[in-house]
Amino acid sequence: MVLFVGNLSKITTERELKELFAGYGVIKKLRIMVDKITRRSRGYAYVDMEQDTAAFAAVLKLNTSIFMSNCLIVGIATPGQLSKIEWA
Repeated sequence: MVLFVGNLSKITTERELKELFAGYGVIKKLRIMVDKITRRSRGYAYVDMEQDTAAFAAVLKLNTSIFMSNCLIVGIATPGQLSKIEWA
């Protein structure tokens, strides 16, 4: 199941985000979205969790939690969001 993670600090790295979500289960893929020109973080990411139960647990615990001084928005990615993800 793919999760949307919003309101990320602009300095959050993929490693830091992996560490946060790894506590809930196996991560298949993770991608912080960046501006194509500046290569700077756009402040949101997608996390593909191997098990749905792990994904639901992450949403319940991490949505509205504080991470790197920001209040995270964590939810299940919508079909529209899924169609726009470039994992590579």
